[in-house]
Amino acid sequence: MTINRLLAFLFVLGALSCPGQTPVTLHVLRIPSPVVIEGETVLYCELVLTNVTSTPQVLKRLTILDTANSSIIRVFDAEELRSRYATLPPAPAAEGLTLVPQTSGLIYIELTLSGKVPAEPVYAHILEMTDVSGTKMTTVRGGAFEPLYQAPVVLGAPLRDGRWVAVYEPSWERGHRRVVYPFGGTSYIPGRFAIDFILLGAHAKMAAGDKNIVANWYGYGADVLAVSDGVVADMGDDFEESATIADHPVYPAEKAAGNYIVLAIDNDRYVFYEHLKPRSIAVQIGQKVKKGDRIAALGFTGQTTGPHLHLHVADRSASVGTEGLPFVFENFTLLGSYPGGKGLGERRWVRAKKGSASITQERPGPNAVISFR
Repeated sequence: MTINRLLAFLFVLGALSCPGQTPVTLHVLRIPSPVVIEGETVLYCELVLTNVTSTPQVLKRLTILDTANSSIIRVFDAEELRSRYATLPPAPAAEGLTLVPQTSGLIYIELTLSGKVPAEPVYAHILEMTDVSGTKMTTVRGGAFEPLYQAPVVLGAPLRDGRWVAVYEPSWERGHRRVVYPFGGTSYIPGRFAIDFILLGAHAKMAAGDKNIVANWYGYGADVLAVSDGVVADMGDDFEESATIADHPVYPAEKAAGNYIVLAIDNDRYVFYEHLKPRSIAVQIGQKVKKGDRIAALGFTGQTTGPHLHLHVADRSASVGTEGLPFVFENFTLLGSYPGGKGLGERRWVRAKKGSASITQERPGPNAVISFR
């Protein structure tokens, strides 16, 4: 950071707050790294709020700005905050946007940085709140961060060809993006960038015939591939499957992955494959694999509502105490998407504006329909 940007950063942070008078402290859960999604540079960020007073605070508005020139990047009003706010640890929010005394909350943020991004941007947050009576307004600033501009993890194809829906949506309340795991006094989001892949067949259906029968799903049993050269760091293959969706057991969070493989790749990054078919895992812990090797088959094990492949990248091989990291694919063909996930498995997707587009070094957009080369 240059000295001018550092001075601007310190000036903006101090402009509206005084030591000892901040009822709520702000910090980001993890310094975010940008990733390209649908041609746009995007930051996933989580802002942690802690009420250090004995007075409840009601969230009203959050502003994010670039500290170099105080330009406003994004504003979230109370209605938008309501869909992005959660208590920490997760629990029913007290009176919606109320942050009760001596507790913490979390605001999930996705920033699309349109246009030219500054070489050394520093972003800060301005949070406006009132007391429960609504008569006393308080403004605090904090949670400043400079994004980590490092190359994202680049992966090869995890599956072959097909019409795969990259199922995820940052706004889903129960999506991977919103699942927080406390560990060792810190909170982690392993699935921050997780994608669930579901294969579509004839007429954009997920299954041929009765969807309740697991073997009818088009993706069931599909080859799962190594996305990079690497070494198998961990695996588990002790889950069985039910023959139908209706008979599938309800598994707790600690058994959510079902049968799984963790692949260690370059730069201490770990790729997680989950919900694999029983007895389909073709590798062992410590085994070296090459990109494109078949390592397992897509299945229906663990915490899942249908056969699919769960894929994410993290900074450790453990299932908890890990942070989910952004990743992109070397290449894929974009066919279209299901905006908001609506109509998935019921009707054909919305076609891509430019037809079947070849995409390189990007992350698929939410609920995009893609084909791997």
